[in-house]
Amino acid sequence: MVLPFYQTFLVVFAIPFQAFCQTVSLPICATSTNKSNSAFLCTKFDNYSIVDYPQPSPANISISMAINDIKGIDEELQIIRLYLTFVIHWKDTRVSLLFDPDNLPTNYPWYGVIGDEFNFVWKPRFLFLNSFDVTLANEGLKEIWYKDPHDFYWTLIYSISLSCGMKFGNFPFDSHNCTMKLMNDIGIDKHILLSKPEVFFNEKNHGYVYEGNPDRLKFDVKIDSLPSSTHASPLKLNYSYSQTNTLIRIRRTRNALHSLITEFYMPSFTYAVLTLVSYLVSVDSVPGRMGLLITLNLIAINNYVSTNAPSTRGISYMDIWFIGSLLPIHFGIAEFGVLLAILKYSNGYVCGQRVDVLMVDKVAFIFTLGYISTFFTIYWVMSLNQ
Repeated sequence: MVLPFYQTFLVVFAIPFQAFCQTVSLPICATSTNKSNSAFLCTKFDNYSIVDYPQPSPANISISMAINDIKGIDEELQIIRLYLTFVIHWKDTRVSLLFDPDNLPTNYPWYGVIGDEFNFVWKPRFLFLNSFDVTLANEGLKEIWYKDPHDFYWTLIYSISLSCGMKFGNFPFDSHNCTMKLMNDIGIDKHILLSKPEVFFNEKNHGYVYEGNPDRLKFDVKIDSLPSSTHASPLKLNYSYSQTNTLIRIRRTRNALHSLITEFYMPSFTYAVLTLVSYLVSVDSVPGRMGLLITLNLIAINNYVSTNAPSTRGISYMDIWFIGSLLPIHFGIAEFGVLLAILKYSNGYVCGQRVDVLMVDKVAFIFTLGYISTFFTIYWVMSLNQ
């Protein structure tokens, strides 16, 4: 995978330009005194700067991700819209909390890092590689929780649109694997490593089945976190970066299948079976027999084109069913047409022998019945094993 140039720039140079323009500093712990009886952050190093990476190095960044909502799955655009809460944890032994031991801060060992202190501590930054419309919902809430000693916890709420290459060859029995790729873009893997994320929903660990509104989503959703990995730099630069992936599996819900069965599969099956009735109609009744077959053909086509299905599916299981259920109707039309031609142009004779019309209809009836039974049985056995 080749990253755009601006992403490569972020990875290589790590810190935004504004970091160099700020005089970023925390008070030195050894020289600071707590006269106000209020706690504050301090550093052990004279040369502390947010430009430098946290210690110990490499810093392990752990992520707990809560799926607040799956707002929608768009089959046409092939995207998944997610509303996520990230709780990011890292250690930085360069920073400590200075307070009066006889006057513990409220909520100790927790301490809210806000205001100038928020700008004076190192923070990770991430890039969603295969997502767009990424919005940080709580961007205005600049607060990090510090837990004595040296632990930082940062909560970020994202609204994202995840790009997912969907293949609908098995529609409507399709399932899709979509991977949300989260990359650290503020330091190479020598300094920053992302841990395997934990994924939560309704206080359950990852691997859950989404219990949202199935009528709205039309999919069952299962989410698993994957092990983190490192990737070589693009453009043959001499560095690698840390990346973590979250696998989102989506499969058509039973409610969606039930709707298709009642609105598409059962009607088309009925039209195919009704073709058998045409063989019971006398060959002399041209309007009745031909009218039945043409009507079944038109209704079957109209039912197919009005079915709600992804337009980008190509040839899918649904299309195979439609073609298979349409063949008996077309076979009935062709058989009747041949009989009419024989009766009209050769007075019912072929190669000097009179054609037994009733026998031809009987053989066609048995052949069509055998075809319908065989095709539909094989279809459902194969599709349900997907």
